[in-house]
Amino acid sequence: MFDVKKLEQYCSDKRGAYRDCPFGEIPICYKLNGKIFAQIYPDKNDCKITLKCTKEDGEFFRSLYPDAVVRGYHCPPSQQPYWNTVYIEKIPDYELFKMIDLAYKRVFYKFSQKVRRELRKKFYSESKSKFTEIKTKRLTLKPIGTEYFETVFNYSTDTENTKYMFFLPYESKEEVMDFLRNAENEWEKELPEYYEFAVMLNNVQIGAVSVYFDKMFECGELAWIIDKRYWGNGYAYEASKAVIEIFVKYLSIFKYVSQCDSDNKPSIRVMEKLGMNLSEMYGGRKNRCSDEIKQECKYELYL
Repeated sequence: MFDVKKLEQYCSDKRGAYRDCPFGEIPICYKLNGKIFAQIYPDKNDCKITLKCTKEDGEFFRSLYPDAVVRGYHCPPSQQPYWNTVYIEKIPDYELFKMIDLAYKRVFYKFSQKVRRELRKKFYSESKSKFTEIKTKRLTLKPIGTEYFETVFNYSTDTENTKYMFFLPYESKEEVMDFLRNAENEWEKELPEYYEFAVMLNNVQIGAVSVYFDKMFECGELAWIIDKRYWGNGYAYEASKAVIEIFVKYLSIFKYVSQCDSDNKPSIRVMEKLGMNLSEMYGGRKNRCSDEIKQECKYELYL
């Protein structure tokens, strides 16, 4: 028998989600900013959940699981195409959780961009400590700052380390210090527009990973650099994956892009391993350490 508490926990773990029972004891509803994305009917003999969906997603899951997914239970006919009722015992757990994810995103993106930004500002203020130390199996990510000057200077001024970089290598200590001070100041904002992390291995900084957001805070651009002495160990992938996971979980950011020189095969492999797909390739890229005009690859990830 499916554990309803596990289902409730999964819904409540969504950022900003909360439990409510506006129609009586049943259904148990989960809301985001006043809007319902899930309704649980916890009958032990007939447990089901009604989930918000797009018309297209609704039709897809009803055709894929005709015995387990039907149009919204108890919904008015006009609303039924936008809700699916799922009979929990008849569907794999991973598909059920995927449908909950889609229901949450459907409600989140129905809000205006202004409201979404305000929600993310609230989310960040409630979970800021989650961003100040991110741990993976081997690494720790921390906000970058002036205390890392020596290591940042070493790899960011090295022409071999930065040969595929658009803005690097830095040419002076002043440039490095300006970058670090700006990164520190950004971390102090109510909702930073970009986040620069030091990548630490056994308390030694071996590189950095960053995410820069667009004006509406809907898409994050990922970038990374690893000290050449640590190349070939999967650290860029491990750090970038952790950054994506933390921003999905705590700020509900579901789109990411990354760009690189078309000759930068190691970075392309990182993007592909992250699940990104090539969306564009175009000319006109000029890296700082070269006069050669190169091709640029753009990869995208939608979660």
